Amino acid sequence: MPTKVYLIGTIHCDLKGSERLEKLLNLYKPDVIIKECGPDKPIVPEHLNDLPQDELIKILKEKNPNIDVNYKTLCMVLLNGAYEDKISDGYSKRNNIKILTIDDPVICNGIVKETTDITKNVNINTLADFRLSPNEFIKNTDFEYKEHRIALPNEAGTVREILWENEVRRHEGVIVGIFGLLHIYGKHHNLYDRLSDLDVERILLCDSDKIQPA
Repeated sequence: MPTKVYLIGTIHCDLKGSERLEKLLNLYKPDVIIKECGPDKPIVPEHLNDLPQDELIKILKEKNPNIDVNYKTLCMVLLNGAYEDKISDGYSKRNNIKILTIDDPVICNGIVKETTDITKNVNINTLADFRLSPNEFIKNTDFEYKEHRIALPNEAGTVREILWENEVRRHEGVIVGIFGLLHIYGKHHNLYDRLSDLDVERILLCDSDKIQPA
């Protein structure tokens, strides 16, 4: 049984997500990290990932000249894709701890496919957020952290959260769970509720900004 559980609620396109998550992992010092699945490939191909931002923006403009977006914001969102995986994987390697990606493969593949299709088909101009400047996008994301409180349907929520609950209970020490915020704050019997008999705390990733360094 865990001695302590920290549940971190994320928004997957948080432009400050990498630095925020790194800060919390260094603070909580987990023995085990458990997270939901992410895309099995980088959103931006690896050969483009290392390009200077200006060059990547130029490529995006050339390939998608007719979409109404702020290309700098779009570039930053794409480069930040799957930050939960990148940061937690790096932390686990540096500190030699377990990292477990637990999910229902059928449900997870469906969610990842929907996200990939949006990117592949360049349906990005349907999402008004991508017209914002990077700073405006960050402010809008932080607003969503506080306001986004729907109940997840059983397939997206309950089915997966039961898997995560069982996995958390299997381990000892300090456990950090990294999940989309609705799995922890949604208006259904969410993962935080399921683990309420343990010593468990939850935090929105954006609230890491309020934590002062020791």
